[in-house]
Amino acid sequence: MLEADIHTTAKVLDFGVSTNGKGNPQIFIEAEVEGGSFPSTTWFGQLSSEKSREITLKALLICGFKKTSDFSDIAKGKDGAALEVGRVVNVLFGPETWEGKTREKIKFFNAPGSGSGNVERMD
Repeated sequence: MLEADIHTTAKVLDFGVSTNGKGNPQIFIEAEVEGGSFPSTTWFGQLSSEKSREITLKALLICGFKKTSDFSDIAKGKDGAALEVGRVVNVLFGPETWEGKTREKIKFFNAPGSGSGNVERMD
């Protein structure tokens, strides 16, 4: 288990839509993280507030969301081809403690070669 956050790379393996503990829809991205303790980890993007939607959209764009894709394509996972499976991105990865349990998680996605991963306007 990592003791501190690290800046590393991750390869997108899968993605889709699921529901959180409150029954609300959320986006998930499964990725293979360089330096992680497990073969893969799953990041969850929430849609419940404007800020969480902004963070989720940023992650989708960094992971290769195509401007020609429809958001319903995300629910189809790899078959929908909304994200670029195999794409390597930069991530902030590290331990997080929630309800007394510590686990490793992707905290932020960043575009390769970028520290900010700016969100692009989709026209």
